[in-house]
Amino acid sequence: MLRRPFDRQQKLLQDQTLVLGSRIEELLQFSLEAIQQAQPDRSRQLLGEYQRLKKEESELEFAVLSVLSRQQPMAGDLRFLVTALKVTLELGRVADHAREINQANSHIEQKHTSEMMQLVFRTGQAAILLLRRAIEAFARRDATLAEHIAQQDDQIDQLYRYLTGRLLATIKLQPALAGQSIYLSQIAHQFERIGDRATNICEWVLYSVTGEMIETNTKPAERMQVL
Repeated sequence: MLRRPFDRQQKLLQDQTLVLGSRIEELLQFSLEAIQQAQPDRSRQLLGEYQRLKKEESELEFAVLSVLSRQQPMAGDLRFLVTALKVTLELGRVADHAREINQANSHIEQKHTSEMMQLVFRTGQAAILLLRRAIEAFARRDATLAEHIAQQDDQIDQLYRYLTGRLLATIKLQPALAGQSIYLSQIAHQFERIGDRATNICEWVLYSVTGEMIETNTKPAERMQVL
């Protein structure tokens, strides 16, 4: 049972954040399908969805700031509102990455080699899964889950580095594929950045729960307590 009007406001903000995250994840999944199926026209259509999501992001940011300005939250309540705002901003950046992905794919008129397409697909799927689980950690306010998820970003980084190396080799050996290779590299980079955004969300979940600003690649002794 929600004990106070402020509890209901927090629940509403959390629900709105989760809806925004779900819609952005859906956009990413559609974007990845457009890449896999070599559908540049579909990517162009998906760019319109980006504008709608950015509008939702702005409205949610305003809602969080309005609660902050009207209330005088303390400790855990304040940390939650700060986290909700930061998660919303991170989701907005993910939407920006989705836009870049679709812009790059709109220039690819035919499939690259099957190996490269599979690597891009794996990188994209890994990033989308990481984002989904980061949003789950936010929904559950689960610090243990958040820290576990953040550690998995290394797998995306490794995939991205390997893919980049293979694309560079392709450009040297098959110059006719240079243009497509460059666009695929841009797409892979955006997915790699989405993994970083998911990690940032996890770190804000850790802050909300523990009151510490925790960089997940640092040792416990280096962590700074804030509230």
